Amino acid sequence: MSTSPTELLDILRRNRDRILEEWARLVRAELPVSGLLADALRTHVPGMLDALVEALALGRAERPHEPLKQQAREHAEQRHRLGYALEQVVREYALLRNTFVRVLLSECPQPPIAEMELLHLALDQAVVESVTTYARASTRELETERQQLRHALEFRDRVLGIVSHDLRNPLNAITLSAAMLLRRGNLDERVQQNLQRIVNASDRAHRLIRDLLDYTRARLGGGIPLEPRPCDLGEVAQQVVDEVALAFPERMLHLLRATERDLRGEWDPDRLAQVVTNLTRNAVRHSPSGTPVRVTVHADERSVGVDVHNEGPPIAPELLPTLFEPFTQGSERHSHEGNMGLGLYISRELARAHGGRLEVESRQEEGTTFRLVLPRTPSP
Repeated sequence: MSTSPTELLDILRRNRDRILEEWARLVRAELPVSGLLADALRTHVPGMLDALVEALALGRAERPHEPLKQQAREHAEQRHRLGYALEQVVREYALLRNTFVRVLLSECPQPPIAEMELLHLALDQAVVESVTTYARASTRELETERQQLRHALEFRDRVLGIVSHDLRNPLNAITLSAAMLLRRGNLDERVQQNLQRIVNASDRAHRLIRDLLDYTRARLGGGIPLEPRPCDLGEVAQQVVDEVALAFPERMLHLLRATERDLRGEWDPDRLAQVVTNLTRNAVRHSPSGTPVRVTVHADERSVGVDVHNEGPPIAPELLPTLFEPFTQGSERHSHEGNMGLGLYISRELARAHGGRLEVESRQEEGTTFRLVLPRTPSP
């Protein structure tokens, strides 16, 4: 015995509450919404069920039905606010579809195929509308979070720049005063040691402030300023190795020349010394005390470079993709040494400002090598 469309709709209308109850039971059993009150769980589903019946009654399920679409949109927005995952929203519709079919078959074992197709088409429209609405809500939320994060980062960077700039003058006064007292001579040994500690601490603070200022210029300004002039990368490397050797007299530092080519180019020697110093100090700090650190200069027709190699433990593979990002440190063991995680970021930015690049290779068998490569004449 066949069932007319009117009788099929009557079955849905008569069993409205039954469908809602069975659907809610299935949802509570399968999805983690046990904490939701019944009203919150079923907020838009009754209206959606009524709109679905209306769409079928009008015979317009093959076209979008605005009341059904509106209910589906509101349902998706509410689920998004409640923290539902998109998969959970789609699963709710699957359970609703299953409930429809089970109730219909319980009263009509052989429902009209055409009417069942209309029912599924209408449900499909509701699913599409909910998924689209949920995706839009997620995009809006993500964009809001991005804007908030961007403003927070900009504010942080501006504060860092202001504070760093204002700290330089008093720090200069401290450094000059301590240095003048040291030059007087005839000081008690304990006083001399304390003054030297002040000078050393001031030097470290100067480097931190310089890094902060460079960071804010790179992030907020027009980039880190350079003063290019003819210079020799070999001479820069020699100067750096000599200075680092004085700071770490117990370590073995070797300067190697791997080319007979000219090592001159058009660069900012002070900024290059900053990069090589940072790489060399890192190599010393991140390697065992009994192992050497090698600084090797090399060149070809178009470029000049320097490699800094140490035999310490390799950098963890998961850290390599973000190693040159700001406030990132390659080793937790050295986070207490006043390293803010800006050195490699600034070094990379300085390499880029010269038209070059900074790379890293780190393996258990070969150690870690940072490679700075510079064009002899930077691009405009």
